[in-house]
Amino acid sequence: MGYRIVFATLGSLGDVFPYVAIALGLKARGHETILATHAPYRDFLTKIGLESVALRPDSMPANVSVSKLLDDRSDASQPVSGQSLVAEIANTYRDLFEATRNADLMVTHSLVLPAPLLARKTGIPWISVALAPAYFLPVLDRRMEGVRAWLQPYLKLETDLGLRPGSDSLIQEQYSSEVVLVLASKLLAGSKSDSPEQLWMTKVPFLLSRLLTKDHSIRRLRRQIRALPGTLLRLLAKPPQPQWPPHVRFTGFPFLDHEAIADEAVARLEQFLSDGPAPVVFTLGSSGGQAAGSFFTESVEAAKRLRCRALFLTGTYAVPREIEELQSRDLAVFRYIPYSHVFPRAAVIVHPAGIGTTALSLRAGRPMLVVPMSFDQPDTAARMCRLGVARMIPHAHYQARWAAAELRALRGNPTYASAAARVRRQIDSEEGVSNACDAIEEYLARNRESNPSRAPNPRYQRIDSASIKTGSSLQDGESAA
Repeated sequence: MGYRIVFATLGSLGDVFPYVAIALGLKARGHETILATHAPYRDFLTKIGLESVALRPDSMPANVSVSKLLDDRSDASQPVSGQSLVAEIANTYRDLFEATRNADLMVTHSLVLPAPLLARKTGIPWISVALAPAYFLPVLDRRMEGVRAWLQPYLKLETDLGLRPGSDSLIQEQYSSEVVLVLASKLLAGSKSDSPEQLWMTKVPFLLSRLLTKDHSIRRLRRQIRALPGTLLRLLAKPPQPQWPPHVRFTGFPFLDHEAIADEAVARLEQFLSDGPAPVVFTLGSSGGQAAGSFFTESVEAAKRLRCRALFLTGTYAVPREIEELQSRDLAVFRYIPYSHVFPRAAVIVHPAGIGTTALSLRAGRPMLVVPMSFDQPDTAARMCRLGVARMIPHAHYQARWAAAELRALRGNPTYASAAARVRRQIDSEEGVSNACDAIEEYLARNRESNPSRAPNPRYQRIDSASIKTGSSLQDGESAA
């Protein structure tokens, strides 16, 4: 007898596709699977045969994101847009409550902030998911704790639901105490992460350029002085080999191979790839285009310096007309092509180390130049460098001269290509979708043994999700959990 399993996730394609892959795997095993996510994904999910329900907010707002709020360079004390995740948390709770009313299991992304509150309130079996090892790092926890005022809607919803305060750590609160699946390669589980400063800022050419820069404004100087203690700590830090708790399970990357590509795009792509040597592929992933800055302009200049062919996947970024006009036999620009069609045929892949893009780059077996922005990306980038498959430039320091130098090193040293090929073989052997499906079924079997009744959770019958509003209280007579 199959189970009814609800997957709840919010974010970019990299945040959604892993859940889709696992949901399809479990559906093939006879289970009923439902995706609760942003409404705009519904057409795609229907097309590939998955049931879905809308989970607010309708989309990730372009003007504010969790990664931006947690970035060292951002001011996390600034008020958050009314469209942000936390401002919508009461609506997200209501949507999630309705989606899971008759479910046997809830599987959630850490951006679905009210998930732990729902699990505590209703007692629904709950598996949480992390997409990268960095989700567990103390540095992220400290940054999140620094914006507790920003998360007041979460704390208020907790109170409105009649729940006692949870963990002191808002990061830990997002993870189930029974099962946490890390949808990443075991290679990342065993790789210690250096800080980006250790891998980049100690390079002599970079230090000289900082000393000789013409920008010595008072504001810049004050900012650098304020950042100096943290930078020194990261430079001197010796990260320990991670010891993962027993309930944390690395499954391998769950790849989704259901993306279609338009015939016109196929023809243009094939023509470009057949016209010359393998290109360097530049992309900022499915969400990084919102903060592209000068990335693509600097990348064009870097390609010119190297006299190499280049292919740009720009996503949501509005490409400057001068770049569009440069398209030729040696330079191509696409809004989006499924990475699985492009990466295996690249000479080098330049990307920000988002976990989905990183997974597809590792699967392609190509060397990488990683340009991390924030959140989990710097940690993932550092792990790629430790594996010997990548070099790194932090996004804030990305310039054509540095990019050209790093790309020259990647292309001129065969050890990077050898390491990438070795890692690809490991990635191919991990079977991430199957491992994740096995882990979920094992948990459900254990849960059924301890609770043989398959009837819907009776506590759902006592809770009216419509009563949960920002600033509201529970209905009269609703007891605290």
